[in-house]
Amino acid sequence: MKHIALLISMLAVTVCQSITAQPKGKGKGEPQPKERGVEGMAGAAAVALHLSADDSVKFVAIYKEYLKARHESRKNLTFCPTQDQEPTEEQAETMIKEQFSHSREMLDISEDYYPKFRQVLTARQVLNLYRFERSKFDKARDELHRRGDKGRPGAGGPRRGGDRPQMPPMD
Repeated sequence: MKHIALLISMLAVTVCQSITAQPKGKGKGEPQPKERGVEGMAGAAAVALHLSADDSVKFVAIYKEYLKARHESRKNLTFCPTQDQEPTEEQAETMIKEQFSHSREMLDISEDYYPKFRQVLTARQVLNLYRFERSKFDKARDELHRRGDKGRPGAGGPRRGGDRPQMPPMD
């Protein structure tokens, strides 16, 4: 009798593992890559803040709105055409004024969402959230500098023909 119960439980575990290991196909309900990034960032922030399950659900909804608002703000920011080319005096003036405007807009977004965050988080948790964001930004910036791609997204790195030596073709 014990052997039958053991066999059934092992079979159930095997079936459950094989079901969960199946790759999910791309369906209509699957989020797009940008949405997955927002979901991942919100989930990582909730974990870093050690939130309860109820608070985590509330926080993630607010934080996703916040990240989308910040992303929309960044879309409007323009940069110098190339890093190698020096901007003209007028371009430099325009870039500086746009940067001031963008900084004000980002500050406004942070101020608008602070009361919403405070509904779920304590002031110390909000401060830790801002530190978490800064840490993520610093890590991304350091990775770009490490690759040596001068801020161009997707360029460089060992998978795209960066500084990795090429293997000779096999005969």
